[in-house]
Amino acid sequence: WALKSMFMLLSRDRMKRILIAALAVFLTVSYSQAQDVAFGWMCQRNDPASVAMAGVSVVPSSDISFSAFRNPAVMPYSENRFSAAAAYSPALGQKTSSGLDVGAGARIGDRVGLSVAGNYNTGGEYEVIDDQGNRNGTFKTSSMLFSAGLGLKVLDALSFGVNLKYAGERLAADSKQGVFASDVYALYRWRMLRFSAGIANVGTSVKDASGASYNIPSSVRLAAGYGQAFGDRHSFDAGVDADCFFAGGLALSGGVQYGFNNMIFARAGYRASGSDLVASGVSAGIGCKFYGVRVDFAWQGTSSLNILAFSLGYSF
Repeated sequence: WALKSMFMLLSRDRMKRILIAALAVFLTVSYSQAQDVAFGWMCQRNDPASVAMAGVSVVPSSDISFSAFRNPAVMPYSENRFSAAAAYSPALGQKTSSGLDVGAGARIGDRVGLSVAGNYNTGGEYEVIDDQGNRNGTFKTSSMLFSAGLGLKVLDALSFGVNLKYAGERLAADSKQGVFASDVYALYRWRMLRFSAGIANVGTSVKDASGASYNIPSSVRLAAGYGQAFGDRHSFDAGVDADCFFAGGLALSGGVQYGFNNMIFARAGYRASGSDLVASGVSAGIGCKFYGVRVDFAWQGTSSLNILAFSLGYSF
């Protein structure tokens, strides 16, 4: 019995050392991979409805303007046949960039949805100095993202969606990088609940001037949403998202929306992030819809920066 106890203690101690060593290796690999990620801005959007709800991807499903940047599998369930919008986010300091998003989505029949969206951001400006130390003006960094989405309902409760993307970035006058990427989602509806699973931003890598490769911010995304109308005047939507980044780190987002008379909307959200790709913080916003015209505003605050977003859209 004594020998057996000693063996068990030694085995437990050995297992602890193995687990600690494995955890250390995992953290080291995750950290090193996180340093090899480029185009992190692909995780950030300017759409106020999404910003105000901390980026949740499956609610609400009525506005499909930016489905090519979100989850295209929601489009076949949209209450609207067509939506279009333009969103703008101004730069609020040297750490932020100004951005413009435009998007449109259409539901074709009861089973197909199509969406296109584009994004253009301008970043920081710096002075250009040549090899001889001469000043040659200034250069402003920029990035752009184009996406086309398809949503297909295969059963009354099940749909799939695919986004095809091209992202480009200019950090210098003679340096331009571009990547192709895609999103793939599945969405299941059960009564007032929606469940989704997919992968986001899976695509080609980026190479710098020295030939070193960097991955784009790919992730596995799990999401759930709830939507309910109360009488003729009140509605409530809520959603949660979990992003597990391939480079390491997990981000959890939650958001809610209250609607009155299908005209006035109040939104709020919070994101807790363990990744450098997206920041933790609170968000809030309001929206108004009248005869199909929509105006939305959102604010997101983190420990390092604030984001404001405005949009104007139309749907029917």
